[in-house]
Amino acid sequence: QKSSDSITVYLRNEPPTLLLFSPSGDNPYAYGSTLVFDAWAMDPDQPDIGNSMLWTSNLIGQIGTGSNFSRTLPAGEHQITASVTDYCGKGSAATRTITVLPPPNSPPTVTITSPEDGAVFPAGTSISFAGTVSDEDSGLSSSLRWEADGVQIGSGTSFSAVLGEGTHTITASVADSGGLTGEDTVTITVLPAVPALTISVSTDKDFYGERDKVVITAHVTDGTNPVANANVSITIVTASSGQKTFSGTTDGNGDFLLTYRFNVRKDGYGIYTVYALATQSGYLDGTGSDTFIVQQ
Repeated sequence: QKSSDSITVYLRNEPPTLLLFSPSGDNPYAYGSTLVFDAWAMDPDQPDIGNSMLWTSNLIGQIGTGSNFSRTLPAGEHQITASVTDYCGKGSAATRTITVLPPPNSPPTVTITSPEDGAVFPAGTSISFAGTVSDEDSGLSSSLRWEADGVQIGSGTSFSAVLGEGTHTITASVADSGGLTGEDTVTITVLPAVPALTISVSTDKDFYGERDKVVITAHVTDGTNPVANANVSITIVTASSGQKTFSGTTDGNGDFLLTYRFNVRKDGYGIYTVYALATQSGYLDGTGSDTFIVQQ
């Protein structure tokens, strides 16, 4: 009679084998570089175990799956981990530390929003200056420097200033913490100041009788020199509140003379007022006045 015995064989499950090839941790990577993530995993019971590989970064969490893929990473020191787990729950992992450099420093972007390039202003205008700054460094706006023809005229994002006549190059600039400078430039023009006419009015006497005539002289200057060919308008307001207007031009000495004979029946006795207006191209208008008395 034959006898038989039974034998139970237990197979020991080993964790998968995992090898991490890239990225390399030898040298830092430039910001924006596309990194290749490559690893190999083997398990006798799961030939395709590499497809379930999981990749993580300690800075941003999961970054990919599978045995090979490519992507970019943000700047910083990343601890990269590739891991796999078999059907029985046994896993393997490989870790590597890599560094992604920060982006290269770029100069600030400065934009002048006021005044516009090519703007023209009358003399004496209070001009509004305004600008913006865009940069990774915060707080640069308060350091914005404004110059007109190389001379500082203000700072910050907005202010007002009066500039002298002429064409001016306006520059707004600022430097970041890395020493890079950004600037913007516009050109504006301030017109020359327009001279004003000065007109003085006088009569040949202060008091007149009813049969007299008055000689009125209007003398026009630019404040210093006589102005010839200026247009002069003279209005006489009589004692009876009537108005009479006369016009003419100045001679080479800047004078305009007017002779007026009274009609006391219409004009009346009392105070007469003479108003004069002088105009000329390229000048601001000038005005003047005088009085005289017609007595019985």
